[in-house]
Amino acid sequence: MSRKYKIPSLILAIIWTFGLVGFYYWRFPLRLMSHFEGFGSQMCGVNFGHILINFAHFGAGLVLLISAYGAGRFLIELVAKNSQLERELPVPFVCLVGFFILGMAIFFLGVFGALHRGIVVALVIIFAALFFRYKINFQGISLPKDWSRRILWGVFAILALVCFVYALTPPIQSDGLRYHLAAPQEYLKQRRIFFIPLSAFSNFPFLIEMLFMAGMMLTGDLLAHLLHWMFWLLCAGIIHAFVGRFWLDDFKKSSPAPLMAGLAFASIPAVSILACWAFIDAALAAYFIGFIYIFCLYLETRRSRLVILCGAMGGALMGIKYTMLPLVLFGCLLLLILEYFHDKKTCLRSPLLMGIIALTCALPWYLKNLILTGNPVYPLAYNIFGGRGWSAANAAFYASKAADKGLGATPLSFLLSPWNATFRWNLFESFNPGIFPLYAAPFLIISPLLLKTRQRRETWLTLLSFAGVYYTMWFWGYQSNRFLIPFYGLAALIIARLFIELKAQDKWVARVFAAGLFICILYGALWSVRWILTEARPHPLPAFLGAQTREDYLEEALDYYPAIRAVNADIPAEQTILCIGEHRAYYFKPRLIISDWFDTPAILDLIRKTKSNAEIFEILQKQNCRHIFFNKGELSKYHNPYFRPRFSDDEYRRFVEFMESPRLVLKSKIGEVYIYRINEE
Repeated sequence: MSRKYKIPSLILAIIWTFGLVGFYYWRFPLRLMSHFEGFGSQMCGVNFGHILINFAHFGAGLVLLISAYGAGRFLIELVAKNSQLERELPVPFVCLVGFFILGMAIFFLGVFGALHRGIVVALVIIFAALFFRYKINFQGISLPKDWSRRILWGVFAILALVCFVYALTPPIQSDGLRYHLAAPQEYLKQRRIFFIPLSAFSNFPFLIEMLFMAGMMLTGDLLAHLLHWMFWLLCAGIIHAFVGRFWLDDFKKSSPAPLMAGLAFASIPAVSILACWAFIDAALAAYFIGFIYIFCLYLETRRSRLVILCGAMGGALMGIKYTMLPLVLFGCLLLLILEYFHDKKTCLRSPLLMGIIALTCALPWYLKNLILTGNPVYPLAYNIFGGRGWSAANAAFYASKAADKGLGATPLSFLLSPWNATFRWNLFESFNPGIFPLYAAPFLIISPLLLKTRQRRETWLTLLSFAGVYYTMWFWGYQSNRFLIPFYGLAALIIARLFIELKAQDKWVARVFAAGLFICILYGALWSVRWILTEARPHPLPAFLGAQTREDYLEEALDYYPAIRAVNADIPAEQTILCIGEHRAYYFKPRLIISDWFDTPAILDLIRKTKSNAEIFEILQKQNCRHIFFNKGELSKYHNPYFRPRFSDDEYRRFVEFMESPRLVLKSKIGEVYIYRINEE
């Protein structure tokens, strides 16, 4: 950097860093002392036996991680064919490959009706045995010797430990209770994968949910939580590995850049908190960064076998979320362009190979949907493919709810979106992004200027291209901060490169920049720790320590759970229950007739399939449905805006008459839940 630009650059860096940090803290002060007042009372009544059980779940998670590494390393060696490729790939990437293999194996067990615990245990043991054949590559991992990295490692250790505690609490989040865990629960009841009526989201690509299902079969749903927490660690690890491999020559172990990049991502509150739930977003981010890693490694080495792994990562992405399909397609297009300028004669070979392998790896999910619903991307693209049990009204309802997120899609709101997503995050599905994404925004905007350098230009272009396409898709699609998590990983990679460039050109600007990054990391970590330990309800620490039982935790979190306990105790598992006003299927032991939030309400579906309520009772009798679970309290929350408008006047009249039918006898009322028994006519 020339001398005449150094002082203005330093002044701008100081103003942006400390001005933004000061304003942000003024808007969102931590107030740690007041929040942690009386915190010690949470640690009363420790049950050491319960803590040992928690660590048994953790041990099972480590076994799955070992199995994933063994399976991943085995496949990579098959692909490498004595090329020593496996020694160049970081441990997190190898684990991602292995989890992909394990997830697909569980899927095929489900397709063929073989979801038995013994088979899954045997599969895990076989993969774990492969682990002991190999030496693990810990390149770039060492004990910190400088104070800056020691502090960063300390922050990360505290954050990871607190998130570990939170991950070992029972699932209570809506998405998990509706489909991430609910669909695997229903599959396990019948030991096979099948079409679940009125649960459209259970037909999403379910690679990560297959791993959740494996965890549920081994030790329970807490292992599903821990698996998502592990994917958070794997994502931070692969970001660390990327910076060391591509941005630092010979992996300068004294540089804090890899650790800062990994922690900048991991400390974002929306990332760290959500990683403790049975969601898929941390896993999606890990596979996305893994895809970018292997993509860039191919561009640097032009080793054809890397294209196979790149295609496998692309297939895994498409097997996790539909929105990854256009991004993988964009990756093929970008690779075609880069290959064209590298070698025009063979430019088609690598993009075609990557695309074919990605499609092959993802095809089972789309083929399953095509067979079961008639729509490979069910419930999306309804106007093109249609789809069993879905409707134009449902599609419009889903689109309208997606449009409610954010602040609209206009050019001005696009420019202001980093600011709005930071300071008005309650409008972006209430996931707090912290300060890092906004702090990084102007640096991301100027980052294309680095394309002037020839050093790893293709890698740099790849990151910027994917970041631009991803953010644009997010803005014009579903504006939830949760869906930006993979983008945050890309931002961390780009910011790490900028930090290294600044350090080489102007140490003072680099120091201010590093100070800003450290403040972002520290604030994000502290906010996450504060929220988890003092604001999350119920408090996770008593549940982790055994001071609060699992049942008490669930009763405090879910007002309808006492009714579920009564149902599970009184109604045989082979019977069926009709749920009205309740769309969270998880924790029910009997079979269910239940509808998800965006599907046609189950009772309305029955009304539309029949000419009279008498026919409804006949259908229920044939399905061995003897009881109705009516959550009046939950229904009252959305009855007027969302439930009643989906009925015609005649349909709603039939619904009222059905609920007033003399054949429905109130068996019990627990809170706002009414449990009816259906009498014979």
